[in-house]
Amino acid sequence: MPESRYLIKNGFVLDNKRAEFIKEDILIINEMIAEVGVNLKDEAAQVIDATNNLIMPGLVNTHIHLWQAGLRGIAGNWTLMDYFNYMLDSLGDQYTPEDMYMANLLGALEQIDAGVTCVLDWCNNLNTQEHAYWSLKGLEEAGIRGVFGYGPPGIDAAKWWFNSSELHPPKAKEFFENYFSSKDGLLRMALALRGPDSTQDDVLFKDIKLARDLDVLATMHIGIRSKWGVKKIYDAGLLSEHINFVHANNLAEEEYKLIVDHGASISVTPEVEMQMGMGFPATGKLIRAGGYPVIGTDIASNIEGNLFTQLRFAIQMQRGIDNQLILNNDKMVEKIELSYKNSLDWVTSLGAKALGLGNEVGKLIKGMKADLIIIDTSAINLWPVHNPYESILFYVGRHNIDTVMINGKLVKQNGKLLYANLPNLKEQIMESSARILHDAKILDLKEHYIFKHK
Repeated sequence: MPESRYLIKNGFVLDNKRAEFIKEDILIINEMIAEVGVNLKDEAAQVIDATNNLIMPGLVNTHIHLWQAGLRGIAGNWTLMDYFNYMLDSLGDQYTPEDMYMANLLGALEQIDAGVTCVLDWCNNLNTQEHAYWSLKGLEEAGIRGVFGYGPPGIDAAKWWFNSSELHPPKAKEFFENYFSSKDGLLRMALALRGPDSTQDDVLFKDIKLARDLDVLATMHIGIRSKWGVKKIYDAGLLSEHINFVHANNLAEEEYKLIVDHGASISVTPEVEMQMGMGFPATGKLIRAGGYPVIGTDIASNIEGNLFTQLRFAIQMQRGIDNQLILNNDKMVEKIELSYKNSLDWVTSLGAKALGLGNEVGKLIKGMKADLIIIDTSAINLWPVHNPYESILFYVGRHNIDTVMINGKLVKQNGKLLYANLPNLKEQIMESSARILHDAKILDLKEHYIFKHK
């Protein structure tokens, strides 16, 4: 392949070490950041003018179910039990492998549009190996960096999610050997395990050991229905940095400390947790234990894919919890306990670390992969920019993301996705999702209007 060279000029680059922005240039050769500095020159490079714009690492979404991207707008009143009953007992059963491909492709493109360059796709609708293969193909075609979480089927929730005696699908090992034996490339594999809230202890331990044998990340839901799951994993000698916990709202206090001490991570998905009855997000509990959360958007069937929004939810919800404790004592809030400082790390460098990619992405420094976004500061919702960090954290939406680069390749430029077949994909996903909703027979379609856009 011919060498590609880009020189991004005169942007304000996020420096993770100091949590501030410095006016610099970035030279990118092929997939790597070759240099970051002032007044860089390269006659062979294509110049990208980023004057007065903000440049930061691409966002890392550590928990999302991309396969639900075609079913947006159906789960606005769902509890967690509704989710199990409808999504995992009825809707998931209607998906063909082609449906999985289209949904994952659409969901990944939507993430790119919002500035996400890396996702952990928690794929819990793998009813056959064909479903797994075509889900992976959707990620590949989108061009996103990702960790493909090989999960259970999306059918028979009682069998798979409630004190289950079923081991993780054994086909996962075969799938890993067929498609992930090399650790190079944009996509890696994880095991999307059900965790201690959903399985019997012997199943939990065997599932984690399978992930360890394959040398892949184990990611699992925890702390929604019960405490002490982390303690079980610790007592079995299986707690490590190779585990990513999801939600973890209601753990015992000592369990957060165990997670921090062993280098494991917690993906907080605040909006869906507040809606579905999982409890307040674990942000503050984890911080008090000496750690920090990483962030996910969770179900694409009800939560918009803007990771900046979820980061705001996490910060402001915890501030509300902290402030209420003061107000309950008839005092005025005189200090914000949770500072926003370094919180962009939650969706960049710390997110990458949680997925085992901390040495590749999440920072804009020489030798890292060129995954980055350029934020246009001229839009009315950002202008004027007094503090770049605050402007990004509290104001940015997907329409402010001018440029997205993944592995040194432009995938969004001048505010537009560069995926050429998007109109056809949108039509196909409309037909696919309308059929799935109709065949599942769980919704009153008179209240769920299906629009076709030509």
